[in-house]
Amino acid sequence: MKKVLFTRELSDFDLQLCTRLGIEPVIAPLVGIQPVELSEIRELPNLTATLHQATAIAFTSRHAVEALLGSMPSDPDDQTELFFTELIRILRKKPVYTVGESTADVLDAYGIMARFPEDYNGTVLAEMMLNDGVHSSVIHFCGDIRRPEFREALHEAGVAVEQIVVYRKKNRQIDVNAYAALVKSVQAVAFYAPSAVEAFWNASLHTHFKGAYYAIGHTTLSALESLGAAARVPNVPVSELLIRDIAKNL
Repeated sequence: MKKVLFTRELSDFDLQLCTRLGIEPVIAPLVGIQPVELSEIRELPNLTATLHQATAIAFTSRHAVEALLGSMPSDPDDQTELFFTELIRILRKKPVYTVGESTADVLDAYGIMARFPEDYNGTVLAEMMLNDGVHSSVIHFCGDIRRPEFREALHEAGVAVEQIVVYRKKNRQIDVNAYAALVKSVQAVAFYAPSAVEAFWNASLHTHFKGAYYAIGHTTLSALESLGAAARVPNVPVSELLIRDIAKNL
């Protein structure tokens, strides 16, 4: 079995795929996701009016969908419940775009249809929206740490972008010595976000590793390369393809 450290949680499908391909996954997330409370989002000034006025909605991370739509409390107050119902209604009526298929799949579970580009990155998503030619104002649901290319591409074309932070990333508290022992025991490390790369290097975990690095996409690859590390990346930034690439090349 090829032992691989994954720096985020894997889905049941990914775990089963690892087993079929002879990979022993070591799951050791470095970065956590903290959703913003729905009541806090609801209290943003003029949010409902802004949502109604927007010509399109964009999600550049499935974390944003899960944080926004999955944060409904089990016993919400009346105002929060009304806001959530209205939010779903608006999203079902507006043109919605996502950075990739997995993000669109999460929206689909709520009855919200979304379009996404063939190449899963923010720049190509912005180009797709501009080619549609009908959007003058866009709501971008996102995290507190995000790449600037999506907003910049739309802004340069004269499209107003309102960014609404629905989750925050924070480094997990880890036992560095225990994590270093895991790093020494694996043949590869797989990264799914630049923030995980940063956390890995900040903890000096790279000094304990002699194997191969893998990145989910070119943004994460760039983060590794900026630190002098080479890595492989799948043709399309999908976890399944990343795992298959590891199995094939490790």
